[in-house]
Amino acid sequence: MEKPEELNETIEDLQNLNPQVATVTIGVRNLRKIKLYPLAVGDQMRMTTLVGSAISAFVTSKEAANEAAMIGFFLNLINNNLTKFLGLAICERPDENDKYPKSEELLCDITNMQASEIAKYIFEVNYETSVKNFKDLFEKVRGLFPSERSLPQSVKDTLTDLETSLEEPLSKEDLQEVK
Repeated sequence: MEKPEELNETIEDLQNLNPQVATVTIGVRNLRKIKLYPLAVGDQMRMTTLVGSAISAFVTSKEAANEAAMIGFFLNLINNNLTKFLGLAICERPDENDKYPKSEELLCDITNMQASEIAKYIFEVNYETSVKNFKDLFEKVRGLFPSERSLPQSVKDTLTDLETSLEEPLSKEDLQEVK
């Protein structure tokens, strides 16, 4: 039976095998490293729903046409949810008050540039790559079920060897005028 210390080393080794785990350097005065993890599907869905519903509500508002209001909206969206997004990326679970205390502490030691790197990682790992994969999968599935119906024969392929005219026969008066 493994000792708890050996078990911790094994878990750490397994975490190092996941290529989606990133180590980023943070700090204002003293630099240190933290690990960022890919989001679980459930967490990603909650994050997407939160951002999507907020954006939908804003776009339908009268303020959406105002550029300054739009910038303010996105800043508020980020400020109000940054600890939650960071908490999900570092695998922190919320406390009983739905707060992320470790993430709030980390934010006091992250510069804007470092925050943008973290946001870029969250987007690339959890959204960008999976969107590309789903688009490829959709194309493959669509290829299995062609939606195009067979086209009618072209004019070239249509037989036109008619022996009878489709026009009404000319009357005797019309024939006399033609002569």
